[in-house]
Amino acid sequence: MNSWRPGVIVLCVLPCIAFLLHTNHVCAQEWISRLSFPAVTFDEVAAMKTDTEHAFIAGSCINARGDWDAVLAAFNSDGDTLWTKHWDLGADEKAVALSLDDQGGLLLAITQWHNAGSTAYLARWTLSGSPHWHRGFGDGAPRSNAIGLTPLATGKVAFLYSSEGDAVSRCGIAVLTINGALLWSELLPEAHPGAITSDGNEIAIVSTEVLHPSRCTFHLYDDTGIQLSTDHFTAPGNGVNVPKYVRNGSDGYLVAGTVIDEQGHGIPYVLHYTSAGKRDWSALPMSRTGKHRLMNLAAFPGGGAVITVREEAHGGDADIYIARLDSDGNSVWAQSFDRSGAGFDQHPPLFAGISGATWRGNNADLCWPPAHDEISTADELRYRVYLATTSAGHDFNAPADEVLGKHSCSLTGLTPGDRAYVVVRAVDAAGNEDSNTRELIIDVPSPQLHITSPRLLEIDPCTPFLHQLEASGGLPPYAWSILSGVLPAGFTFQQSGRIEGSTAATGNYSVHLQCSDAAGDTVSAEIVFRVLPPPRLIVEHDMTLEAGAHCFSTLIVNAGSILSFNGAVSLLIQDSLIVDGVIRSECADIVCTSFSHVLIRGSIDNRCPDPETGQPGNLSFISGHGSLELRDMRPGGGLFT
Repeated sequence: MNSWRPGVIVLCVLPCIAFLLHTNHVCAQEWISRLSFPAVTFDEVAAMKTDTEHAFIAGSCINARGDWDAVLAAFNSDGDTLWTKHWDLGADEKAVALSLDDQGGLLLAITQWHNAGSTAYLARWTLSGSPHWHRGFGDGAPRSNAIGLTPLATGKVAFLYSSEGDAVSRCGIAVLTINGALLWSELLPEAHPGAITSDGNEIAIVSTEVLHPSRCTFHLYDDTGIQLSTDHFTAPGNGVNVPKYVRNGSDGYLVAGTVIDEQGHGIPYVLHYTSAGKRDWSALPMSRTGKHRLMNLAAFPGGGAVITVREEAHGGDADIYIARLDSDGNSVWAQSFDRSGAGFDQHPPLFAGISGATWRGNNADLCWPPAHDEISTADELRYRVYLATTSAGHDFNAPADEVLGKHSCSLTGLTPGDRAYVVVRAVDAAGNEDSNTRELIIDVPSPQLHITSPRLLEIDPCTPFLHQLEASGGLPPYAWSILSGVLPAGFTFQQSGRIEGSTAATGNYSVHLQCSDAAGDTVSAEIVFRVLPPPRLIVEHDMTLEAGAHCFSTLIVNAGSILSFNGAVSLLIQDSLIVDGVIRSECADIVCTSFSHVLIRGSIDNRCPDPETGQPGNLSFISGHGSLELRDMRPGGGLFT
């Protein structure tokens, strides 16, 4: 709503249709006209500004790719189109705010949505429609949205935007030269930005406190970034405070918004601050209770304000009220006219995000507090649930679930043992979605942890042993430990559950093992390691052993018998090795290890076929715990150990 000629001109927007309504100072309607834009297709109109000869309208349209483009158009005083420009950076761009600077240019606030989130932009155009510069803001946060702008004197502009990421919402303010150079900026933590204005030298902004949503804050800065004043305002009732406008008046600043309770009832309010930032009056222009939403605010010449309020009636219809307040906040007059009001909704709901989750069987029941919207009722609000496997990894174009008018839903199909990151967002009837990024981390329960390894493990002492302890359920990975008992000699144990080694110590070894999962749950079991005795070999007739490793409890070669080795051999003998007969091989390496006694009374023949040219084999006998006795042993070629 802007002044243009004597009286007031109002831009009324419905989907793809715009009306200009002209009234005089006592709010008598003089004319109303539907604008016809032969060169422009506005799917959304965001703002209008006028000078003495032109009207400039900023909005958005859908291009041939199906993306949104910001659109800027100029009209003369008769409603004829002078020029139109599209702003397209290859993603979704929407115009948010528009203003004229004192250097003959147009300042445009734009939000771009892209795969990584969103970016707030400030751009400048000439009055003839030529782009001058643009600059993005985000402060490293994945999501930043343009909120508003205001021109300053001496060739400066102030820009207001939101900066959101890692469950933190901040209110950003930046001051630039008219050529796009950044002079200073500040981030207000835990604040949702509301609106911005200026008297040319000082900057006034309003924001909602994240931790105290019923309270809004008024900030006053000079153009160098020094904060001059701060004031907190809590309107009547226990609802959410949604400050929507701050305007520069003839004797200070005007702030207007709506306090919305849990039933969707709204209390519009107007505040007045002196030029020094001191609040001197407040007004509640709607006397009766209802679903009211403050729609617009304009400073009235000579003091006071003009406001528009939307009241939702039964059956979904709505009335629009226009009222004037004097310089003390008292009502001067109020008029109403019947319009559906659907096109007025330009702002997303105010929503805190997901609050909790409980498990019911294999389902996760999510819950959240109700959102509040300036137009849509509680029954009209939808809630979209987004899932990701990593923090901040959500695709906000692909919700996992959506519910209408409810404050909970049940998630199914989650993978046991996985971790899910959940974000819930509110969407009003006009399709405006809030941009909160509050995450709830859900660790999906797994089946009960238990040990699946056999309770009895039989071990062949002649073969190297290797076993991996196994478990299922719980939350992998698993860690193992020994609570009591001892493994067979020669075995090693690792925390991963790997057990390996070689042993000749026959018998049963009972070990109490514990398994722990990543969630800290534990389970234990007793496992018996049974080391079996090796076979007993008594050679009573000639026989041959193939090359390789062999294990016996006792090896006896009787007199008159021949034990031949067909290649290199390694003998592991738990008890005694007694040779009364003959052990024969040809140039092979022979290693005999006995854990008891070695008694050789016969002969060992390890000669080569050609003693003159062949390389003899090595012969080793090892007696572990007993004696080594050689009797009548025939000497031959080779190395004897």
